[in-house]
Amino acid sequence: MRHVSRIRGRKAWSVGIVALLIITLAFPLARAYTPASLNQRMATRSGPGTMYTEELGTLPQSTAITLIEMVTTNGTPWGMVEFYKNNMKYRAYTGMKRINAYGPVNRGSTYAAVHVLNLTSNAYYGPGYDYARRNNAVFAGTQLFVYDTENGFYLCDYQEGDKWVRAWIPDALSGYLPPPPPAPPPASSAASLNQRMATRSGPGTKYTEELGTLPQSTAIKLIEYVTTNGTPWGMVEFTKNKQLYRAYTGMKRINAYGPVAYGNEHGTPHVLLLTTDVYYGPGYHYAKRKEAVSAGTQLYVYDVENGFYLCDYQQGGKWIRAYFPGI
Repeated sequence: MRHVSRIRGRKAWSVGIVALLIITLAFPLARAYTPASLNQRMATRSGPGTMYTEELGTLPQSTAITLIEMVTTNGTPWGMVEFYKNNMKYRAYTGMKRINAYGPVNRGSTYAAVHVLNLTSNAYYGPGYDYARRNNAVFAGTQLFVYDTENGFYLCDYQEGDKWVRAWIPDALSGYLPPPPPAPPPASSAASLNQRMATRSGPGTKYTEELGTLPQSTAIKLIEYVTTNGTPWGMVEFTKNKQLYRAYTGMKRINAYGPVAYGNEHGTPHVLLLTTDVYYGPGYHYAKRKEAVSAGTQLYVYDVENGFYLCDYQQGGKWIRAYFPGI
């Protein structure tokens, strides 16, 4: 998942692929893990979902575990657990239904930064050389999805053959210079309509227009504008049928009462890792689009706000711009 930084004027730094991890890297926090036990035998996978490898197999219910954190994938909660097998230390994932947790549980990141591995590296089952090493090294040039860092090791997803693996890689970001931290986004601009408002999901005639045309009396906020093939388009926020939306309309229809932020025109390519619901704005309080977006879809990422990613994608031969809660 590429993290697209927001700076003044809302132009994005094209190199902002690991801004999501900057605070963690600069200010590491002490981690408290959760005592836990198993209530049944423990099937394991390298990552939090059935798409990941399961080379460690199923362990007995008597296996002593520590619960590191939990994440939810497609509605299913998975726990990252630490345990010993054949006198070697491991971390792996299992369904939370198998775990009795005796205290608060950390929530793991569902947002990943995209990075290409600079040097061939060994990978480990935990954040340290005292954990078991994976059988296969990860080759230079491999695309990584970086979720977390601990003890100088990076928790990464990558493909190995036709399988997905989640593993810990030392110095995975070696040689990378992160961008400056993002500045807070500017406030939206007060605005009104000077005519009826035709809408599209993105800034151009190639995008869907499922929201139709709204009355001139519709109350709007102008979030930003961008120019497509010489035509300025405004991203506006409004309410329709008691639901909150963002969509685009021609700036010729808008009276703006103050400075207007300029949006990013250049999308960063990314392939969606997991099937996900998408929204008409950067939050779960915005209307949800009717159709989810399937894993493997090619995205173009333009911005991030409130943990939601503004992306273009094609669906059924149509172009759509929407907000993703995770990519």
